[in-house]
Amino acid sequence: MNEIDKALEFCQEKLIVQKDRLGENHLRVARTLMIMSDLIENNDPNGALQYYEEALSILEDFKPFDYQITSDCLTSMACLYENYDMFEDALRCQHRALELNRQTFTSDHINIANSLRNVGILYEKLNNPSEALRYFNESLSIYRANYGPDHKDVKRGEGDIASLKK
Repeated sequence: MNEIDKALEFCQEKLIVQKDRLGENHLRVARTLMIMSDLIENNDPNGALQYYEEALSILEDFKPFDYQITSDCLTSMACLYENYDMFEDALRCQHRALELNRQTFTSDHINIANSLRNVGILYEKLNNPSEALRYFNESLSIYRANYGPDHKDVKRGEGDIASLKK
């Protein structure tokens, strides 16, 4: 049994205890499901997606609503979809994560810049350069406001835009 299998087994045991003690729809159950997804996403993407969807279902109904964890779950789902060239599904998740980040953070927060960039990347992969450029520009302006002109995220954002113009 390798380390990932051991970690997954531990999470499955933890999940049983959490559901028994906290109920099926508790925030900690959702977090454990997200960890399990992370553990298996390379070897079993469909299983990982099922765990993410179960976690998201719990998160969307949990009160009080946790914007950050829900956004993290959606972003992880988007990455998984993107890794398997399911760009429309990835874009749907990433847009929802961006909406949640906009409700949580100030308009110049780095998390919003990261979400905007992720949306831009997906539009680029969907051959929609005008939308990609719009999101890249918005993310770049946030990076510049937070970091100044010489930061690696600013340079990366400038590179994103330059690659579209080629």
